[in-house]
Amino acid sequence: MLLTKNIVYEIITIIYMGIVKLGMKKTNKKKEILMRRTNYVILMVGILAIFAMTFQLDAFFGEEEVVTLKGDIIDNMCANASKDNLDEFVKSHTKECALMTHCVASGFSIYADGKLYKFDDASNKKIEEFLNKSANKLQVVVSAKKSGEVFSLISIKNNR
Repeated sequence: MLLTKNIVYEIITIIYMGIVKLGMKKTNKKKEILMRRTNYVILMVGILAIFAMTFQLDAFFGEEEVVTLKGDIIDNMCANASKDNLDEFVKSHTKECALMTHCVASGFSIYADGKLYKFDDASNKKIEEFLNKSANKLQVVVSAKKSGEVFSLISIKNNR
């Protein structure tokens, strides 16, 4: 079951209301003061938790950021072998190399803005299909969903 922000807020509210109702029973004065202080602390912790979750629930519940990157497709095997000199290597890396069996099996990344961005397995298949077309090149513009450190390809086209 996928939790949403509203469900999380409702759960916190129900828990808090249950605690407040427990504190409303007739008790002696010392217990009543202790219960009120406890309720106050729980309320403050709940408010802080809701405040913190407001800023982090999007990432926690998997809402993904869509990005557009302009760069060079490179297979992960060649990228790992040339990681010390990747900026220069992508200039000489060929499409034929990227389509070699062992290179395709390693998966693909895009080298853009001096950084390497890896694609997920489904995206690797799409990139392989794209590169197998004779008109397509390694220099591309991609649109992808960022999920953690891995990207899921939405579209890919040649960089003119």
